Amino acid sequence: MFREAMRHVLGANGFDVVAEAGDAKSSFPLIDAASPEVVLLDLRLPGMDGVTATRELTARRPATKVMILSGFASQHDLDEAWAAGVRGYITKLHDSDTLSSGIRAVAAGERYLAPGLKATVRARGAGALGPLSARERDVFRLLVRGLTTREIAGELAISGKTVDTHRERILKKLELHSAVELVRFAATHDILDV
Repeated sequence: MFREAMRHVLGANGFDVVAEAGDAKSSFPLIDAASPEVVLLDLRLPGMDGVTATRELTARRPATKVMILSGFASQHDLDEAWAAGVRGYITKLHDSDTLSSGIRAVAAGERYLAPGLKATVRARGAGALGPLSARERDVFRLLVRGLTTREIAGELAISGKTVDTHRERILKKLELHSAVELVRFAATHDILDV
């Protein structure tokens, strides 16, 4: 029902809806076939969340821009979305004119953050974690939360050896030497809760 309403709103505002899907995984073949300029994604999707879907989409189709349309806009959600490569962010509480403005800005190659969200966005740790890949950021986040290698491997569906490799690369890229320094680094940059 929400997708039907969105299709109507977008059409009324001059946009062509070339495809729609109820989850991220089934959207990938549709996106590959239709080559849309902008993809609207929710953060909370069945099977694969919007941040993970954004990472996969931007890796598969760099020219396609992703805009989040979600009921959620916590600091963590915004930080994760920007780090994943999202080009725009708007909530479901915004009106259709704001949505249209956002889509047009993103299609034009700009970054767009809906009004009212600007005050909440901080560059918290963005510069500090800049050298890390998306997967290394995932491992960093779980390391800082105190998870063991086995727990991180289970959470990310990777091997323990891969976790150890990521840990070594994280320490090297951030010029750190131990887990204690890693946690101190996170505290210093206000990214303990990423």
